[in-house]
Amino acid sequence: MGDISVRDIEGVVRAQQKSGRSKRTISLGLQQTRCVFVRAMRDGVIMRNVADGVAAVGRPPKPRSALSLEEFRHVSNYAAQHRMAAAWALTLLGLRRSEVVGLKWQDLDLISQPAQLTIRAGRTENRGDLTPPKTLKGYRTLPVPDELEQALRRWRSSIITEFGIAIVSHDRFVFLDAKGNPVRPEWMSDEWRKICIGAGVSRNVVLHEARHTSVTMMRSSGTPDRIVAAWHGHDESTMRTTYDHAGQDHTGLLSAASTLIELQGRSA
Repeated sequence: MGDISVRDIEGVVRAQQKSGRSKRTISLGLQQTRCVFVRAMRDGVIMRNVADGVAAVGRPPKPRSALSLEEFRHVSNYAAQHRMAAAWALTLLGLRRSEVVGLKWQDLDLISQPAQLTIRAGRTENRGDLTPPKTLKGYRTLPVPDELEQALRRWRSSIITEFGIAIVSHDRFVFLDAKGNPVRPEWMSDEWRKICIGAGVSRNVVLHEARHTSVTMMRSSGTPDRIVAAWHGHDESTMRTTYDHAGQDHTGLLSAASTLIELQGRSA
């Protein structure tokens, strides 16, 4: 590690730029690299952090859009009839695809009042491997509104009936396909397109727009940025504000989620 130079780091950045990576992706990679070098400095392996000062470059991010309120309501009502209505309820509340498919029963507390779910990892591939959130803000415990709790309980009952009680053991994934296997991340994206079409949304809507819609609507409804950021696991630069321990403000978080459910014009 001591042989790595600033020029080496810059070369990696340029290679990523040529491969078409976005500036945001390259920036996240640099942040992780700097953290590795900081640890190495603490351990006395190296004398300086050669990744410091290396600027991120890359293609600009693709413009993001949000569903209109009318589209949001149509999609929400259509998704509520889906076999995995609870998964889509979480999606429409702004959880990442990886967070939804990576959720295990040990992450759900349906006993506490209000019920809670903890985001501690995500799954981005077909395998059962889980990866930790990219930032500390991604680790979070969220209160579950009553409507969502009911949807999760209905889902739990349905898969117990279908596959037996062992299917909801603490180390099993929450969301399963019709054969009882963990839902594939790419299936979520494909099924989302079908839901949007079925809901009458003719334009191409990528799955990430559900998350962007959640952020946009929470903010437009007057929810403080620090609460919106804490709910979605964003860092402060994303929301352009400080958090002030918003992650512990379960009253504010619950209110934000409940507001979004009300905007859907139905019960989750």
